[in-house]
Amino acid sequence: MDALLLLAVVREVSERITGGRIMRVDQPGRYDVLLSVRKAGTTCRILLSADPQFSRMHITSQAFAIPRQAPAFCMLLRKRLEGGKIEACEQPDLVPACAFRIMSRDDLGNPACWSLVLEAAGNNANIFLLSPSSTVEAAIRKSSRFAREHGTAHGCVYSPPSSGGKTHPGSVTPETFLTAGVKDGDCGPSCVHTVLRTVAGFGALLAKEACFRASKGAGLAPSVRDIWEESLEARRGLLYVGPNGMPLEAHVVNLESLWARAVALPSPSEALDRYYQHATSEAAFRSARHLLEQRLKTALAKTQKRLAARLCELEEARLGEAHRKAGDLILTYMPEVAAKLSLNERSVLLVDPETGSPVSIEVDPSIDAAGNAQIHYRKYSRMKARAQKLSPLVEKDREDLSYLESVLLSLDEARDLNDLSEIERELSSQGFAPHSKTQHGASGRREHDSSRSAGLRPEREAGGAVRCARFVTSAGEEVLAGRNNRQNEYVTFKASHRDDLWFHAKGVPGAHVVLRAGKLPLSSQSLVEACRFSRTV
Repeated sequence: MDALLLLAVVREVSERITGGRIMRVDQPGRYDVLLSVRKAGTTCRILLSADPQFSRMHITSQAFAIPRQAPAFCMLLRKRLEGGKIEACEQPDLVPACAFRIMSRDDLGNPACWSLVLEAAGNNANIFLLSPSSTVEAAIRKSSRFAREHGTAHGCVYSPPSSGGKTHPGSVTPETFLTAGVKDGDCGPSCVHTVLRTVAGFGALLAKEACFRASKGAGLAPSVRDIWEESLEARRGLLYVGPNGMPLEAHVVNLESLWARAVALPSPSEALDRYYQHATSEAAFRSARHLLEQRLKTALAKTQKRLAARLCELEEARLGEAHRKAGDLILTYMPEVAAKLSLNERSVLLVDPETGSPVSIEVDPSIDAAGNAQIHYRKYSRMKARAQKLSPLVEKDREDLSYLESVLLSLDEARDLNDLSEIERELSSQGFAPHSKTQHGASGRREHDSSRSAGLRPEREAGGAVRCARFVTSAGEEVLAGRNNRQNEYVTFKASHRDDLWFHAKGVPGAHVVLRAGKLPLSSQSLVEACRFSRTV
């Protein structure tokens, strides 16, 4: 969020909430603060976010999940700001920061002016509560060396960010860029970096836009001034959407360089609200998917390693048959073995009557022939028992390996958080979810509901049915397909009817597909399309 966009939002927010009272303060996210402001009989909600990826401020209409136990920072904001009157919302200089001046009371009940400051500076974004003496009383993100150096640590006198000597966009001339080593008509790769270093309030998006307009013959300095004037006059927001209708960007400036369709909305906040709702949802999906993928790959690697070790151990256990044969041969050739033992020999060479080949057998000269035979029989019994115990374990490991590979394939087909929720619940039910450190079952073992920890909730259709993919063939027949094992089970055993046709790719993980057979006879084209769905969904 660049300074020019923030300036337009500050202008909008200031008109809406100046003179209003803060009725409630919430902290829906780790780095988010939500202010509910009441003015002239209406409530306006302001979202301030110090998220390193999505730092921003705007009016929001989203419904947030508010934690039952408020964090310490939120509790302090409630103590200082709730019931206070907003005196002003302003932006210092042309920097990505804004401050709310709030008239409330101090610890003694005397009137005091507190400040809530947002610095939307990417990785260094933060939200500060400033005391009436302009010292930092608290910050939503922990103090760092950067914060101490810039006077934004707890107890320090707050030092607002500055533009660093950059030129105001309304005062830019061709000489401004000529001093920086770029001619007014030069629109090469260095142009964007020059605008960023030279012009105050411009982020990467606006710098790219200025260079794009300059490349069309408008000149770099006039393009910068045009963008500045356009942002000053803007009272509506622009939401830029791609060919699929998904938001790509939001701003108040007409961004010709995006090559995307612009949707005009009544206010900058509405455009930002819609854009960030999609952007944060996509980021949450990618993050949750990455965590699930890492968990699956870890479980897959452990299962593969365990299977390899058990296969080696099983192979060794199956060699116990040689000990049984050795015991039989010792008893068959007992006189010859006894003669060898009397000579203190530790191995005897006996001929196998079945194959006619000689067999070398280890013996203990301190024990008679019958005792040596019993030693080999006991080894055979132990190894046979071990092989019988390992066989089902190996089979289970192979089943787990096949299952995890199918879940990994389902993860590739996941489209949203609801799909991930179903996969996570399935992993939890199969015992592949991590154990919680706080929840314990009656047996004393740790239990964990992974879908609850990740904040995911499975989406169900009307009647409590699990959601699955639905298609319509070219002939008009309905097709149901599962994107994961849980949806496959639902499609196969609950959603299908007696006369429906069931499809599944043989020998490979894939979707369970049901073709509704209500309209008999089915066309051959519908059968072909259902077969394709079973491999491609």
